[in-house]
Amino acid sequence: MSKTIFSRRLGNDETEIWIGLLKERTSALLSEDLIASFSSLENGLFYVSSFNDDTFGGSAVFIDRYRLGMALIDIIIKSQYIDETGYVVIKSSIPYFRSLSIKNVDVLVNSSGATFDLPFPLAFGVDPCMIDTLEKIGFEAVHELYHVTIDNISEIPTADHDLTPDDSLDIEGSLKFYWSHYKQAGVDCSHFWCAFDLSLRRKNLNTLARNNRIIAILGCEVFDNQLIVAPFLIDTEAIYPHQMISLLSSIAGGEFSRVDFPIAGTGQLDYIQEIARVMSGEISTRELQLMRKKL
Repeated sequence: MSKTIFSRRLGNDETEIWIGLLKERTSALLSEDLIASFSSLENGLFYVSSFNDDTFGGSAVFIDRYRLGMALIDIIIKSQYIDETGYVVIKSSIPYFRSLSIKNVDVLVNSSGATFDLPFPLAFGVDPCMIDTLEKIGFEAVHELYHVTIDNISEIPTADHDLTPDDSLDIEGSLKFYWSHYKQAGVDCSHFWCAFDLSLRRKNLNTLARNNRIIAILGCEVFDNQLIVAPFLIDTEAIYPHQMISLLSSIAGGEFSRVDFPIAGTGQLDYIQEIARVMSGEISTRELQLMRKKL
């Protein structure tokens, strides 16, 4: 492409430009409320690239102050420009050098290329056509995560338990819990903390403690009769699957026909499969390839 490409960061009052790009992705579900919530995050940023007056692509990034990293949450490029401009769109939105606050950049690739059926920014996973470009920039495959869906739920059983969300969120306890459980769960990525901050902003983040120790971090977003659980990190020895179902139902405030876990680690799959069995639901699992660039 011989034309000069101009890239810039969007202001908080320019989210309609990002919405316009999302509409180019015909399968994307739109929630302007969720987009506004992401834009209002201190560390949630949008970048766009254009030439002349044509905005042809952009990216959404989250600066992760917990892991000292960054997540490329989404990359959108008009189909006719992907091959020519992917490199520029991505490079213009990530740091060139390592800093005290950003040591690496994560991106999740939707390996199956399946339809985006959750709204931004919870539809984690960029199009697999971006893999070659990401590798040229220096991203390397790390491990797999998963987007797990439980659909056609037949029942939401109730269970006796003493589990209730904490009256006040324990952020410091959440950090300690994450660092002691993330490897076993397999959720070592900045997208987890994007979901955490988004859920915190939307006031649907829940922590659960027992004996003054955090045993669960749950974000519960209800969207069009779907329950989207992100972030999701629990002590599987402290909460049984049937108790978790009852707990999610009470947090969500009613019934739902589908549950999504957009960022599940390998160590969480068996637990989620048991949740699906108890709910008599149909489970589907999509692979997300975590790629990381060290700065």
